Amino acid sequence: MMNKLNEKQIITPPKTANEGQVIIMAGSAGSGKNFAIDKFTDIGNKFKVLDIDEIQKLVMKSNIIFKRFRKFLDDIDSAFSRYSDQDLREPSMFKDSEFVDTIYDFMTINKIPQTRLGVFLRSSQNKERLPNIVLNTTFGNVENIKNKIDILLDNGYKKENIHLLWVLTSREESMARNHHRDRSVKDDYLSKNYNDTVRNMKSFITKDAGLLNDYIQGNFWVVVNTSLLTSFYNKDLVKDFKYLTLRSARGWNKSAIEELNRWMQEI
Repeated sequence: MMNKLNEKQIITPPKTANEGQVIIMAGSAGSGKNFAIDKFTDIGNKFKVLDIDEIQKLVMKSNIIFKRFRKFLDDIDSAFSRYSDQDLREPSMFKDSEFVDTIYDFMTINKIPQTRLGVFLRSSQNKERLPNIVLNTTFGNVENIKNKIDILLDNGYKKENIHLLWVLTSREESMARNHHRDRSVKDDYLSKNYNDTVRNMKSFITKDAGLLNDYIQGNFWVVVNTSLLTSFYNKDLVKDFKYLTLRSARGWNKSAIEELNRWMQEI
């Protein structure tokens, strides 16, 4: 059974963990990106996954960054500036979409994700054997994606080795999953994030995203991570799922794009 699934998995280009390959893992909140990494791909130990959620946690864990965050709250006269340190560090705070937005603004203004990415890359001594990286993001903000790719290019990564994997599900299923997550967000926040992600993906596919198509020149896969198109041997073992290769070394696959459009009408 496992062999049958392995034959269907998305096979990523590298054979080892240090071939300078990058996968932009895109999907709205609740799309199931981590599940897709584990169940639908061979990413395994070949890639280091860098997750924006983990960086958000760092804001709370690092005393130095947390002090900067407190000053940021004061500077913007946020209602959260009146919260105690203990309250701000409560895990339940991440269920508040306004709080999540505030942290995201703080990280964006202070370029914390880019800084963490730069620190990680500087720790790689051998520039001839760059580590393979997965950037786990929503794809809701194209400029943030470009900024991260700029850092990768500055550190020796090549555009043709930067790939895109979109985990797509329905809005309704995303919301249902979000309600069962420890770090769920409000429905209005998720709905906006879903719309932004789908809009940016459609732009990328139709090549209207302009510069971003110049940044990402590798493969482009899309997984439809929905219960309608995924079957299981049991709750942990996937039997079958649906994905398409929209772009490969041979170029864009018109028939796959047409099939994706049909899928999107169904979900």
